[in-house]
This record gives sequence, C-alpha cells and structure tokens, in this order.
Amino acid sequence: MRRFLPLTVLALAIIGCSDNSTQAVTTTTTTVAPVVGPPTLASGGKLGLFADPEKPDSGQLSVGDPPSMVDKLFPSGGAYINRQLPKGFNDYTGMYFDLNGAAFGVIYYKNPAMGPDTPSAVAMAMKFEVKLNQQDVDSTVQAYQTALGKPTNAISGPITGYDFWEDAVRNQRVMICYVQSQSDKSKLNMTVSVGDFVVMNKLRMDYIDAKKDSAAVQPLQPLAQG
Repeated sequence: MRRFLPLTVLALAIIGCSDNSTQAVTTTTTTVAPVVGPPTLASGGKLGLFADPEKPDSGQLSVGDPPSMVDKLFPSGGAYINRQLPKGFNDYTGMYFDLNGAAFGVIYYKNPAMGPDTPSAVAMAMKFEVKLNQQDVDSTVQAYQTALGKPTNAISGPITGYDFWEDAVRNQRVMICYVQSQSDKSKLNMTVSVGDFVVMNKLRMDYIDAKKDSAAVQPLQPLAQG
C-alpha cells in the first residue's frame, strides 16, 4: 500500500526530501536569499512528472505546462491550498495541497504580461510518498527508466538514494529521492520532481547538493581494527 506525505510536512519539505527538512527551511527563511531568476520554460522535451508511474498512459506534467494541465492531472478537489514559498522566489507562486492522503506541490513562474500574481507556466512540480516498501520505490524508478532511459546521475546508499535525468538543452531535470523513514527504518519516503534547473538548483535538487546531503546522512563506517 502506498501512502502520501501530509500537507504540513510537504510545505516544509520543499527544500529537500529528508525527514530533516524542517531545519533546511528554517535556515533558508532566516537569511537574506538571492532572487531566483527566470526559468527557461523550453517545450518539446521528454522529461515530466507522471500522474501515476504504474500507469504510463495516465499522463505527465512537464515544465512549461499551463495551470490547466496541473488541474487535469493533479486536481486539488477543493482541498486546502498552501501557497507559501521560500524567500527569493519573487517572480513565482506556489501551490501545495493534501487530498485523500496524496500530497502534491507546484511552483509556477508568473507572467508579468498577465498580471503581477498570475501563474503562467509550471517551473517545478513534485509529489511525496511516505513509508513505502523498497519494491514501491524500485517500480517507480523502473517506470522512469523505461520512459527516459538510464539516469544521467545516480547515488545509492543504505539510508538515502537519488536518480537524476537531465535535459541540458532545455535546462530541465527529473529527480527521484528516497530516504529511510525515521519512524520506521524498514520503510522509505520518496520525492519525485521535475523542474527547470534554476528552480531545482535553488531547492538543492541537483546532483552536487545531493552528494553532499547523502554523505551527511549516511552512517559513519567503523574504524578498521589494527
């Protein structure tokens, strides 16, 4: 059975995918953050966020898609919507909601020509699931490999792992991150996201930051006995 992350945690986890994401948000929001620049929003690529990885024909959400596509693939159904974003996202607007146990978040780039607060296109989208079995994670990774091929980069470890697919021409990235649940170490929490480089990098959803974060949470190896 697959479970999804509650809204209250989703809003905090926007910076990362570990159980320690609350600290990351605190650090970000208490310092002066540089303004995030505009995304590329290139169309025509293969990368996207599957509405249902187990059903490839369920559709996918891509960078540059309009809000109407979000409503179609990930409808809020009248659920409470949180619109808070980390500092620095001056030209963006966000939406995070929990519906029937499912949690989903999206960051839109605002088009000044349509009004100062009008979302125009998806710059990043993500979904969270908690307390999954290893098989659940493996099936999701396999679904993306089938659609996108071998990951551009991957990190594996006993506590957390990442898979990245990148389109350097369109400046887009898909990231799957899975981390051991602190409340049940036999289970995994998983984040799946797609986004423009400028937004993903700001949220530390890139290979370089993933290596640092992974190394920070992996257990220390015991010293060799001489």
